[in-house]
Amino acid sequence: MDREKQESRYYHDKTQQRLDEFEVARVQQDEGQRARLEDYFARKAADEAERAERNMKESMGLRAWMAASDWTTSFNAAEKHRTENTGNWFIRHHKYKSWIENQFKRELNDVEFSERLLFISGKPGYGKTVLSTRIISDIRRCIGRDEPTDKGAIAFFYFNAQHHDSTSNESALRAIATQLLHDNKDDTDFIDLAVLLMDDMGSGQSTATEREIQSIIRIFLGRLGASFLIFDALDGCRDWEELLETLDNVTRGSKCSVVCLGRPHLCVVKSVGSNTSQFRLETEENLGDMKRYLEPKIQALYKRGKFPDSLTVTETVEKIVSRADSMFLWVVLMIGYLSSPLLTPNNRLQAINDIHILEGLDAMYKQILEDLKRRLPKSLWSITKRMFQWLVVAQTP
Repeated sequence: MDREKQESRYYHDKTQQRLDEFEVARVQQDEGQRARLEDYFARKAADEAERAERNMKESMGLRAWMAASDWTTSFNAAEKHRTENTGNWFIRHHKYKSWIENQFKRELNDVEFSERLLFISGKPGYGKTVLSTRIISDIRRCIGRDEPTDKGAIAFFYFNAQHHDSTSNESALRAIATQLLHDNKDDTDFIDLAVLLMDDMGSGQSTATEREIQSIIRIFLGRLGASFLIFDALDGCRDWEELLETLDNVTRGSKCSVVCLGRPHLCVVKSVGSNTSQFRLETEENLGDMKRYLEPKIQALYKRGKFPDSLTVTETVEKIVSRADSMFLWVVLMIGYLSSPLLTPNNRLQAINDIHILEGLDAMYKQILEDLKRRLPKSLWSITKRMFQWLVVAQTP
């Protein structure tokens, strides 16, 4: 019995020893695997950090090479002045909804440029620039909703006849190329393609040529999903027909659509083709937006005792809107005029009630100048008048 017990204990101990050895080996193997995994992820993180730093440096070099002028100031100013919930009528309009939905539904690679172009026209002062910020916001939402895997993009440019660097086809395209680059700055393939064009296939100049900019845009758009380019104040572009021709060229074969806003006198359909979608901003369509803009401002004037009690806030708003003739700019100037400390409550009431006072933009500007003349000392008014005279005849504002 004792011998059997000894043998049993011996085999038990041997078995336990072997199990312990297996456990030690397993732990050592796990630790080795863990160390290899840690080393792999550490090297991967270092590679990604190095790649990100390289992309950042190359992206900065590309931005300098593209030499784009500022494209955000006009957009930010317009977005800042947009009252909440204004422009929604346009987004819900069947013409716009139909056009935007079609851009996502069909394969745009084989679609003519005229079918991918939407031209929105309205008279001066209508509020097209502010409306454009609402359109940009909606398209961004659509891209995020409909292109979750096939990445799209949006880029924009605001022409401005008062700024020389915001009036040319070339300025717009440089801004578009730079925005597309910025939106894809973490995409190594995008960066590498642009660097290849700049270093190996380009002209070698420190600033990209117009042709190189067009090539960059064409390459970028060809790699993207549904994308949109928005141009405001197309009439402010001194070579707008050339711009449309260039856009036809650089967007061909891509899923890119174009939205332009401008004044009705532009013959866009004649320039591009009869299939161009047109949206004419009509007189009555922005009345709701005017009221939303006016109500809080008129309410504030009433609270400060700037109006007599003979009119309510609602009546005052209705009277102003009825005289605006859909010109949002006129409404903005009217609020500025009514806020003048030089006016009495009865002066404000007269300005609202008398349909012959401040009728149209010219009358509004004239009244502003007359108020300045009354308000300023004679010597200062003389200088102010001379400044306006110089601005009127200046070749470059």
